[in-house]
Amino acid sequence: RQAEADWVSLTDVRVRAFGMMSAVRGGKHRQYRPSLAILDDPDSEETVGTTRLRDKQQGKVVAGLAFGLEPMVGRLFMVGTPLHPDCLVCRFTKPDFDSRWLKLRFAAIQEDGTPLWPERWTIEALQEEEDAAPEAFAMEMMDTPPSAGKPFETIHYYDREEWRDVDLPKILAFDP
Repeated sequence: RQAEADWVSLTDVRVRAFGMMSAVRGGKHRQYRPSLAILDDPDSEETVGTTRLRDKQQGKVVAGLAFGLEPMVGRLFMVGTPLHPDCLVCRFTKPDFDSRWLKLRFAAIQEDGTPLWPERWTIEALQEEEDAAPEAFAMEMMDTPPSAGKPFETIHYYDREEWRDVDLPKILAFDP
């Protein structure tokens, strides 16, 4: 069955796409639950406006994906920009949120002042980007939610040396 947002490959792999305003459930394919879910930018201006909306979006993700994936092998990847200090990206990466989950957050400029991707961005190029659009740079490159007039704490969990010998899952996320 082929459709724009729901199709099955020739090797019997089902691929489904959902918008964040839709219900994310019923993901079984024949007798199998999904083994991989990728959330790309799970937050939007419409979903971060109130605590009630943020709670509702979190409930959808937890119920539909965290408990809807194939037991013991299911994986959930969330790739996103923090749009609010209490958005899903920030909620799901807090140290005390579900200890079963591995949480990695990235800042383009590391605490020691070096670039995360030195082959791609020099520190001078990053500083030029920051000077051009400070708020956008903070959100997109430094993984920092807008303050919304309130203080916030950003915690980065990625230390290249700490993870050097760890076999992390390979995933490519393209966010144009």
